Amino acid sequence: MHRSIPILICTSALLLAACNGAPDPATPPAASTPAATPAPATSAPATPDAAADARVALSADGPHWFGYGQLRWGMTPEEMQAAFQPGTLSRPAGVGTDDTCHYLVPGNSAGDVRLMVEEGRFVRAEFLTPATTAPGGGQVGWSAARVRATYGAALAETPHKYEEGALYLRIKAPEGDGVLLFETDASGTVTRWRMGVAPQVDYVEGCA
Repeated sequence: MHRSIPILICTSALLLAACNGAPDPATPPAASTPAATPAPATSAPATPDAAADARVALSADGPHWFGYGQLRWGMTPEEMQAAFQPGTLSRPAGVGTDDTCHYLVPGNSAGDVRLMVEEGRFVRAEFLTPATTAPGGGQVGWSAARVRATYGAALAETPHKYEEGALYLRIKAPEGDGVLLFETDASGTVTRWRMGVAPQVDYVEGCA
């Protein structure tokens, strides 16, 4: 009878330990998982202005709605020469030599390009061969039908002043003051074209 007391005491102690949730010494403690380190914040790249980018791209060389290469409508001859470096601009003899209105020719244009200056300001550029392409793709040698299809509703056409059946095909710039004007012969083929600002872009005889 007295021998059963220690056994009951030990059994009660084990049950009490189990109820208190004592850890099993044979089981290693669970490893703690470190908190995830947040990725450093990165600022989104600045979004360039699409119109500005397009304008810069167009200004590298050749004609565009705002002028020719680095040259802009309204520049003085001195500003034109400075902007055209390292090239040169010269005044050809016998072509618009009057100081009120005259032409400058880029040294690398092989006679294809003439730049009109009137009253001391750059107002017009003329293109005489297929070597140069207009904004939108037009050039010497295109048909009037192709010009119409390319420029669509922006185009207005009028009869040529001197040649029956020939046309002037005029396109206003989508922005700014520029105007693009194709000149055709009687068969409807573009023989030359020009860009500039009004009224000079519409002069029929150049400086005359």
